[in-house]
Amino acid sequence: DPNVDVRAVKPRKPKDGQTLACATAELVRGAVAETLKYSTKPADMVADPDWFLELTRQTHKRRFVATGGALKDVLKLEQETDQDMVIGND
Repeated sequence: DPNVDVRAVKPRKPKDGQTLACATAELVRGAVAETLKYSTKPADMVADPDWFLELTRQTHKRRFVATGGALKDVLKLEQETDQDMVIGND
Protein backbone atom coordinates (compact mmCIF):
# COMPACT_ATOMS: atom_id res chain seq x y z
CA ASP A 1 0.00 0.00 0.00
CA PRO A 2 1.80 3.19 -1.17
CA ASN A 3 2.14 6.12 1.22
CA VAL A 4 3.71 9.55 1.28
CA ASP A 5 5.31 11.17 4.31
CA VAL A 6 5.34 14.97 4.01
CA ARG A 7 6.31 17.12 6.96
CA ALA A 8 6.68 20.86 7.34
CA VAL A 9 9.80 22.32 8.87
CA LYS A 10 8.38 24.20 11.83
CA PRO A 11 10.23 26.92 13.71
CA ARG A 12 11.03 26.26 17.32
CA LYS A 13 11.86 28.56 20.19
CA PRO A 14 15.57 29.52 20.25
CA LYS A 15 17.69 28.08 23.04
CA ASP A 16 18.97 30.46 25.74
CA GLY A 17 21.41 32.92 24.19
CA GLN A 18 20.62 31.80 20.63
CA THR A 19 19.21 34.23 18.08
CA LEU A 20 16.12 33.38 16.05
CA ALA A 21 18.26 33.42 12.88
CA CYS A 22 20.71 30.89 14.35
CA ALA A 23 17.88 28.65 15.55
CA THR A 24 16.24 28.78 12.11
CA ALA A 25 19.53 28.04 10.32
CA GLU A 26 20.14 25.07 12.62
CA LEU A 27 16.63 23.78 11.98
CA VAL A 28 16.99 24.09 8.20
CA ARG A 29 20.40 22.36 8.25
CA GLY A 30 18.85 19.48 10.15
CA ALA A 31 15.92 19.26 7.72
CA VAL A 32 18.26 19.28 4.71
CA ALA A 33 20.46 16.60 6.24
CA GLU A 34 17.42 14.45 7.04
CA THR A 35 16.07 14.79 3.49
CA LEU A 36 19.41 14.20 1.78
CA LYS A 37 20.11 11.00 3.66
CA TYR A 38 17.50 9.31 1.48
CA SER A 39 19.30 10.31 -1.74
CA THR A 40 22.91 10.66 -0.59
CA LYS A 41 25.19 8.38 1.39
CA PRO A 42 26.35 9.90 4.70
CA ALA A 43 29.96 9.25 3.66
CA ASP A 44 29.41 11.49 0.60
CA MET A 45 28.24 14.35 2.83
CA VAL A 46 31.29 14.37 5.10
CA ALA A 47 33.97 13.31 2.59
CA ASP A 48 33.75 16.55 0.61
CA PRO A 49 32.10 19.44 2.48
CA ASP A 50 32.33 21.74 -0.57
CA TRP A 51 30.44 19.17 -2.67
CA PHE A 52 27.79 18.86 0.02
CA LEU A 53 27.34 22.64 0.27
CA GLU A 54 27.08 22.93 -3.52
CA LEU A 55 24.50 20.12 -3.62
CA THR A 56 22.55 21.93 -0.91
CA ARG A 57 22.75 25.22 -2.81
CA GLN A 58 21.58 23.66 -6.08
CA THR A 59 18.69 21.75 -4.51
CA HIS A 60 17.44 24.65 -2.34
CA LYS A 61 13.67 25.15 -2.83
CA ARG A 62 13.40 22.20 -5.24
CA ARG A 63 10.86 19.41 -5.01
CA PHE A 64 11.81 15.89 -5.95
CA VAL A 65 9.50 13.04 -6.86
CA ALA A 66 10.38 9.36 -6.69
CA THR A 67 8.21 6.31 -7.10
CA GLY A 68 8.55 2.76 -5.92
CA GLY A 69 6.52 -0.37 -5.42
CA ALA A 70 3.30 -0.40 -7.45
CA LEU A 71 4.11 3.06 -8.84
CA LYS A 72 7.69 2.22 -9.81
CA ASP A 73 7.20 2.59 -13.57
CA VAL A 74 4.68 5.45 -13.57
CA LEU A 75 7.22 8.26 -14.08
CA LYS A 76 9.62 6.24 -16.21
CA LEU A 77 10.30 7.86 -19.58
CA GLU A 78 10.06 5.75 -22.69
CA GLN A 79 13.47 4.58 -23.87
CA GLU A 80 14.56 6.21 -27.11
CA THR A 81 15.68 3.83 -29.82
CA ASP A 82 18.57 4.43 -32.21
CA GLN A 83 15.96 5.15 -34.89
CA ASP A 84 14.43 7.90 -32.72
CA MET A 85 17.82 9.59 -32.38
CA VAL A 86 18.71 9.54 -36.09
CA ILE A 87 18.37 12.95 -37.69
CA GLY A 88 17.55 12.68 -41.36
CA ASN A 89 18.14 15.18 -44.12
CA ASP A 90 14.72 14.57 -45.67
